[in-house]
Amino acid sequence: MHLTRLSPTHLFPSVVNIVPGLVSVYTWKGEICKDQEQLLIIKTQNAKIKQLHEYIRVNHPYETPEFITLPIQGGSLEYLNWLRDATRKTEE
Repeated sequence: MHLTRLSPTHLFPSVVNIVPGLVSVYTWKGEICKDQEQLLIIKTQNAKIKQLHEYIRVNHPYETPEFITLPIQGGSLEYLNWLRDATRKTEE
């Protein structure tokens, strides 16, 4: 299954932004590579990060997919409350 076809509930639950049309230039195994890619910004609870990382590692077509975590340091209170609730729904 292609990762961008997953619903947020497949991803433990989460909110997924799909950013199409990226071009990545990088060095891989001594070669310069340039690839069309999509960036997935997946927002979830800290307790789900290890599980999400393992899922991406197993299901992504790359040998070493990009997986980084960034903290949310601020934002609209209304949005942050919604995000908290949206990423906890299946835990109830």
